[in-house]
Amino acid sequence: AGEPLQIIYRDKPVGFEYEELLHLQSDEKQAYLDKKAEDDKLRGFDLEHDALVRVTILRTEEQSYHVLWSFQHILMDGWCLPQLTQELFETYSALAFGKQPAGDKGSDYGVYIEWLEKQDDQAASGYWTAFLAGYEGQTVLPGQKELAPNGRFTADHVTAELGKDLSERMDQVAKQRLVTVNTLLQAAWGVMLQKYNGTNDAVFGSVVAGRPAEIPGIESMIGLFINTVPVRVTSEADTVFADLMAKLQERALESGRYDYYPLYEIQARSVQKQNLINHIIAFENYPVDEQMEQAGDQQHGDLTIADVQMEEQTNYNFNVTVVPGVEIEIRFDFNAEVFDKDSIERLKGHLVHLLEQVTDNPEITVGELELVTEAEKADLLGRFNDTTTEFPREKTLVQLFEEQAELYPDNVAAVMNERQLTYRELNERSNRLARKLRETGVEADQLVAILAERSLDMVVGILAILKA
Repeated sequence: AGEPLQIIYRDKPVGFEYEELLHLQSDEKQAYLDKKAEDDKLRGFDLEHDALVRVTILRTEEQSYHVLWSFQHILMDGWCLPQLTQELFETYSALAFGKQPAGDKGSDYGVYIEWLEKQDDQAASGYWTAFLAGYEGQTVLPGQKELAPNGRFTADHVTAELGKDLSERMDQVAKQRLVTVNTLLQAAWGVMLQKYNGTNDAVFGSVVAGRPAEIPGIESMIGLFINTVPVRVTSEADTVFADLMAKLQERALESGRYDYYPLYEIQARSVQKQNLINHIIAFENYPVDEQMEQAGDQQHGDLTIADVQMEEQTNYNFNVTVVPGVEIEIRFDFNAEVFDKDSIERLKGHLVHLLEQVTDNPEITVGELELVTEAEKADLLGRFNDTTTEFPREKTLVQLFEEQAELYPDNVAAVMNERQLTYRELNERSNRLARKLRETGVEADQLVAILAERSLDMVVGILAILKA
């Protein structure tokens, strides 16, 4: 296949648009801005032909502008946004005062590429192969439908605000156990996935910053450094949650040495290949929107930034973003074509319930942890089981069924996919099978086992056993 080439254009214009909206009424203005943002999102980026940055400036008032800034993630990560904003404002300020803007301050991204070339590929490959060894299954989320029709993406989200009290307790437990809040959350998430999947081994993706401290000036480099690596949570029923956190923290330190290794290479070393990871968790250590607003608040003449809103779309149908702080916020962004909101609301309740339990008692074992909240339990045991109905006590189930078959022989009794049976057909088939069972020696009060998938045959089998 030869060596990949990097082609650098001498000149590549940025997609730049300017529009005056002063003539519109305020509600028309808002509708126009919303539509503009929506269209821009749907347009996406064509890597081969497009400029990978687009800026649209819409003048809304005499002294106010609404700026839409879109870029392809391949160019840079969120870390770069406040820096770029600051640089932009300094340049603006210099020009406004008739000065020459300072040149490029940041370090060159090329230094990072050179660093990558020097890394020990074999060691990284070996590490990730061993990391995933023995993981055979597939970790899925509840309520996940088959893939979206023609890859459609309809964005929706659910937010969990953990509140001051729980956030504080999480912080305390993490400090006492010498782990990060991130590790505590990942351990809880892993346990939840295990319980959903009925396994003791779960894998999900975690977004890492990927800026190696050993490279001078790495913090100020503009470019794409983030990577997604697998997190694997393995436990037994008697594993103490605090020990699980400690093990995860240790693993995170080990894998940190190899977290630059491309995800596609890691996946290639797994049994599941590109299905290894189906959702990701990102821990935002830097609130980009606030930092951008701060960068715009330093004295640059009269120009300030307000109301920064960010949206990003990844290749995953489910993303979890944790925003730390005095009150931790967890945001679940999902593709509504693949997940229904109710499942995600339930998942949110389960995660919060787990966090309550592990902060109350970090020594609790994984087996003792419960997903289902008290309210759900009451529902499952009470409301859903409240199916008491009056029927003639002196008759058996078989008699009641046969009466129904006589009254409504052509009504549909059972349906499975495309197939269905009327009461007459179901009665006749179960009679035939009942006779067969009697012939083979089945007598009253004898146990008869059924081995069958969910099917019409299973229903026939149950009735036949009762009749026999």
